[in-house]
Amino acid sequence: MNIEEIDARLREGVPGGVLELQEGHYSPHLVVDAPKVREVCLFLRDDGALRFDYLTHLTGLDCGERLCTVYRVLSLLHKRTVAMRAYVPREDPVIDTISDIWASAGWFERESYDLLGIRYRGHADLRRLLLPEDWEGHPLRKDYVDPLRYQDIDNTRNYGI
Repeated sequence: MNIEEIDARLREGVPGGVLELQEGHYSPHLVVDAPKVREVCLFLRDDGALRFDYLTHLTGLDCGERLCTVYRVLSLLHKRTVAMRAYVPREDPVIDTISDIWASAGWFERESYDLLGIRYRGHADLRRLLLPEDWEGHPLRKDYVDPLRYQDIDNTRNYGI
């Protein structure tokens, strides 16, 4: 089954779940309607013809006016993968968690929250993963500005060289 067939199966199983198929040389992917991301993921996992039983990665992207969560899932049974993107507005970046569908999403969602500020609604333990809890901002956002100091530590990177 190729990505066009996966797209067609998803459109039939989750009407309105897939917004478009974007084909490219490196990684064709499906753009998924963010409010339906859980429904799409459950269908990908549970449909007998698809059986995507493993989330290989999840990450976030700053796309300017919107933020994006990128998912790649694998079917060990059928030996194929599919990538998806779901966009959320920059001013209110909230999307449902899928950590109860694929457990590996839990850590990835925490990392995406920490570095980009995407909040995964329903996540059982959504807190920073890499940065201290009192860190301000999300450093992978394009508008992020490094603080000059953190807890009395100089962060100007002026090494006098």
